[in-house]
This record gives sequence, structure tokens and C-alpha cells, in this order.
Amino acid sequence: MGRIYSASVEEVALVTATDLMRIVAPSDAIVVLTSVIVTFDASAADTAIIEIFKGTGGGTAAVTPEKAEASDTAFGGTVHDLTGTTNVTKTAGNWVREEIDVRAGFYWQPSPKQYLTLAPSGICSIRSDIDITSANCSVTAWFEEIG
Repeated sequence: MGRIYSASVEEVALVTATDLMRIVAPSDAIVVLTSVIVTFDASAADTAIIEIFKGTGGGTAAVTPEKAEASDTAFGGTVHDLTGTTNVTKTAGNWVREEIDVRAGFYWQPSPKQYLTLAPSGICSIRSDIDITSANCSVTAWFEEIG
């Protein structure tokens, strides 16, 4: 078992399709994405398409992941807040693609056999792939670093 971390991006205004978060595995360890939650503050009935996929591309502002255990070392990879652009290019199909009602949000907690595993230096993106009329969005991802 590796070290468990969570990373969050809170209350980001969305008006267009955008990458919400990018996780990059360290060069000497794998990362296992174990769950993702995306919530919206929208009160109107609107839909969003949430995608989780492997890809390549740069990031913007860094997000500092929280350690589950105080004695663990800091996460060896990087997490970026990518809101406002879709600059991660898919290298394969979607791992997850689900249309949701924004009032209900999106909660992905797969069984262990369905976890998304990133090789060393691998990249994962969480994206809202549809225009939303006007909503703030928050994203939290939980992942494990092994190695």
C-alpha cells in the first residue's frame, strides 16, 4: 500500500468546456486514482459531461495535495488547476465519460479493479466537456502514490 493524498480545486467559475484538474505521477512511482467528486453550485437544471482520461499537456497553477497521514512525505508528482482551458491532449479514449445533472454532481468511486493507474510521469485529466451556462465548480480527487 502506498501513500494516500487528496487534492481540491474549489469554487471555480465555469462558462465553457474546460480541464478541471491534471495529476502527473512522479518519475519514480505510479499513481492510482481512486475517486473523484465534482460539485456545482448551479440551481437551474443543466447538464455537464465529466471525463477522466490519460493524456499529455501542460498545466497552470499548482495545487498542493493533502496527506492522509501526517508522517507521509509530500506527493512526489504535481497537481494542476487547469480551469479555463482544455490543454491536455487525450492519448487514449476516456476512462470515464458521464453526463450528469449539475444539481446532483458527479461522484466516481470505482471498485479497485476499475482504478485508473498512471505509470511514472503519466498524466490524468478531469474535464467538464460541455458548456455550462453559469456555475461554480469544485473538484476533489483522491489518489495513492506507490513507489
